[in-house]
Formats: sequence, C-alpha cells, structure tokens
Amino acid sequence: MARRCKTWPALAAALLAASAGGAEVYRSVDADGLPVFSDVPMDTAEVAQRPAGVNVYAALLPSSGDEAAGDAQPVAETSAYVSALIVAPLDGEAVRANGGAVQLRGQVSPSLQTGHRAVLFVDGAMLARADADADGSLEFALANVARGSHQARIDVVDANGDTLLQGAPSVFHVLRATVRRSR
Repeated sequence: MARRCKTWPALAAALLAASAGGAEVYRSVDADGLPVFSDVPMDTAEVAQRPAGVNVYAALLPSSGDEAAGDAQPVAETSAYVSALIVAPLDGEAVRANGGAVQLRGQVSPSLQTGHRAVLFVDGAMLARADADADGSLEFALANVARGSHQARIDVVDANGDTLLQGAPSVFHVLRATVRRSR
C-alpha cells in the first residue's frame, strides 16, 4: 500500500536507495497532486529515476575466510534493513505545538519483519516501540514535549531487543506560546 507524504524528497531518496538491489520504485501522483512512491506499480505509475547525487552502496558481508568475521553468519538479503528515517518533522524543522503534542512520522526500509520493532528515541531516551505499516511507515504521537530543540532517531530491534539498525538522528524544534504575566 502506498502512502502519501508531503516530505517526498526524503522518502523518495530512502525508497530509491532501497531499490539498489534491483527492485523497481514507481512514482505516481495522487488526486491532490502529491507524489506517491511505491514498490507496487499503479495504473499511472512510472519507474522512478534515482536523483543525481544519490549514492547507493551494497552492504559488504564478511567472507568465510575473513578473520574479523568470527562466528558471524552471512545475513540473508531479506533481513538487512537499509534505513530507518524520521520523515516528519524534517531535520531542522520547527513545529508549533502550544500544548506540547507532536506527531512524528518515520519510515523503515524494507518494512519490519515479524518479531522486529521500531524504537523511537528522543533526546537519548527511549519513548516508544511500534510496529510499522505494511509499507514500513511509522507514526508516533508525542505528548507534553518541552519547548526547544530535540534530537530523535528510530532504531530497529529484534524480538530479544538487540539493535539491528540504528537510524540517523534528526533534530526538530518545538515552538510553544508563552504568556507574560504582569507584576
């Protein structure tokens, strides 16, 4: 299922990076004129082209003769996560939240496997765990977020709580109205 996102450049880059293994990414436009990216072709979809400047690297797995590999087993392609991103608010974006309520959206690529969860960290503290939608999208509702700058990231963990992927940090700024009291 495709999901609309006004922050399509970040999402598009993540999907295109995930497509480096040969899977196609399709782009179409919804009824509101917003771009929709999906790995499933729709009626009016076209194959999305990788934007200039986007580098994609394949993960290097240790060879059986590599001393540093130890007892490590090669990871199956389907279990390797490519990215865990905060897609809204954008990195550096200011959010007006007078009551302290902030909606945070994320994207895990590829989507979470059975038993794996996404963990949200804000300012170094774990705030929530969530399962992703079928397309890898996540939503977190934060309450009573203080005024100021906050750093958030999404990690992917397995059923034992071991970190499989640590997401890139993203900073957002919360703006809250102040009331001045006369003396």
